[in-house]
Order: sequence, then structure tokens, then C-alpha cells
Amino acid sequence: LLHTEDEAREVRDQLVAGSSFDNLAEKYSKDPATAAQGGDLGYMLASDMDKPFAEAAFALKKHAISAPVKTMMGWHII
Repeated sequence: LLHTEDEAREVRDQLVAGSSFDNLAEKYSKDPATAAQGGDLGYMLASDMDKPFAEAAFALKKHAISAPVKTMMGWHII
């Protein structure tokens, strides 16, 4: 969970360049519970997620990195 689109784009760029998702989540996430877990949200159903998040998450191929996704909570990289 990130505050701004610019911050989300910066984090995504670092991921594409090979940085660890876990390390970036711990450093940048504004959600202390998931940041401490390296960004791991655990098992979730699509119905448990905001629609934009679910649509982006379930459209991704394995090991792909999403573009920044805006939800009512903020910006996300999946």
C-alpha cells in the first residue's frame, strides 16, 4: 500500500530492475501489518478485495508485476 502514484511507479521500476518485493514492501508499504510480512496479503478471495485490485491481481500471469493499481485505500503494486 503506497500513498501516491509516483511512489508506486518508483517501487515498480525497482521491482522490474530486480529488487526484492519483500524488501521494498518492508521499506515503502504504508500498511504496517503487511509490510512486516514482506507485502504478503495471505490467501484472499476476489470478493475480499476492492474491484480494481481483484481485476489486476487475477489478470496477472505468474511472476508478473502489475502497473500501479488505485483503490480506495491507496496505490498498490501486485
